[in-house]
Amino acid sequence: MARAAIAEFVGALLSGGIIGAAVAASVGYLLSRSGLGMGLLVVMLYAAFWGSCGGAILGSALVGRLLRQRGRLPMAAVWSILGSGLVLFAVLTFGLGARLLLGGGLLMQSLGAVLGYNLRRAADRQ
Repeated sequence: MARAAIAEFVGALLSGGIIGAAVAASVGYLLSRSGLGMGLLVVMLYAAFWGSCGGAILGSALVGRLLRQRGRLPMAAVWSILGSGLVLFAVLTFGLGARLLLGGGLLMQSLGAVLGYNLRRAADRQ
């Protein structure tokens, strides 16, 4: 189980980073002629943040399914979004930088996705 959880965490990190970067690049390309100026970078930053959330959810679920682990995708989504909200709240409340938003966000999203995905297995054992 521990190896499966570590593999799911790595899968969530990788897919979250890749999908987050792809979403940010897509949003940047689509809005490049919108006249937002430097505001486009802010939009791209938040697009990468929420794109990595979706990527972490899908990555942990995909690796879990490949390893034939039973889990719950909706709970992975809930816990990943809760982790995202916690990081977003900390960044906006305390005025922390964009590095913490992306780096800490990806870590908390991945951790939340793996935790949420595996909650069913922990409940089934009891």
